[in-house]
Amino acid sequence: MSTYLKRISIFLMLAVALPVTAEDITPLVNSARSFHLTPEEKALFVEASDRFKKYEIPKSIVSTGVFWLDNDHLVMSSRKYPGWEAKPEEMSRVISYNVTNGEITDSGYRGIVECLNHQGDVLLAQSDKEAGRAVAPNNYTWFAGRWGADLRKIDFQPNSFVPSYLCSFAPFGDAIYKLPPEEQPAGAAMITPLLPRHGVIENTVVRENGEVRDRVHLIKPDGQRALIASSRLSRYHFVYQPWDEKYFELNTAPTEPRIFTPSGEVHSYRIPTLFLVWAMTLRASVAPFPSKLGVLWDLQQGTGYWRKQGIYLQSTTELLRIDQGYPVSNIKVSPDGCKLHARVVRGEPFRTLPINSSRIVIDLCRESI
Repeated sequence: MSTYLKRISIFLMLAVALPVTAEDITPLVNSARSFHLTPEEKALFVEASDRFKKYEIPKSIVSTGVFWLDNDHLVMSSRKYPGWEAKPEEMSRVISYNVTNGEITDSGYRGIVECLNHQGDVLLAQSDKEAGRAVAPNNYTWFAGRWGADLRKIDFQPNSFVPSYLCSFAPFGDAIYKLPPEEQPAGAAMITPLLPRHGVIENTVVRENGEVRDRVHLIKPDGQRALIASSRLSRYHFVYQPWDEKYFELNTAPTEPRIFTPSGEVHSYRIPTLFLVWAMTLRASVAPFPSKLGVLWDLQQGTGYWRKQGIYLQSTTELLRIDQGYPVSNIKVSPDGCKLHARVVRGEPFRTLPINSSRIVIDLCRESI
């Protein structure tokens, strides 16, 4: 495809997503292929990599899986930390790490933490072949319970997923997208459980004017139903926000992320024009995550465009780049919505192998002094 046709195609896609004209986005589209940030791009965000308090987790702690225990402590399954290193036949130790003072505490649990939520519910998997994790989920021994208490052994449930705010197995539900609506049994639906006090979200499909369409209902604990959306729910990337009791759907660009409230209100967040241009010209990965201060955007750029990568914060008034690293893990936010944890590669990623990454915590509620 010629450069001219590519630009027309990008403009048409952006025109659907945003109220823009060719004059608005032409400078951005023309400059997107620059390996360096251009004046047109720099004008659309504020460089704020040093604005907020940052902590770096020591590389001497070797671990997998990171979860917030509370607003100051992270929980992880560790193979090595100062003073201890696992033997090949040993299971990982589950430790907590205080991000403010670096204190490490052995919880007494052993194995791989698969889930830990804001209420302290934990889901743990154990295997005598933990190294490499080349074990199918049904071959792990599973435990569940409340953090700090003895965990109970539970059965693995096939054909299920684990909502991050429940830390328990939930059935996949019916395969509503494999059969035409007319051939599905009565009541066929995919169910996404919410916290018990909020009910569930039901996803079904119908045929209207010859087209298959989604119907998304909120079903409250008392049985009340409310139609809340007409596009499917991305339930595998659906998280709970303890700081305001809402649910955040992590759609990737160009699909806008959405907020769902327990009362049935749905709000979409507009993706910054700059990110849409990068996504459609450079094939950048643009993923949103929630925080108390606004939407966090995880920007992964391709080879050569690493100077445009980073973690961005979209507040109510401005777009900030709060870290210039290449994010290589999902962003996880503390229960109060203030602190974020991410693993990043600074500078040009994939320049050398193995990848030299850093694990950082940024406190969005505390500016650097």
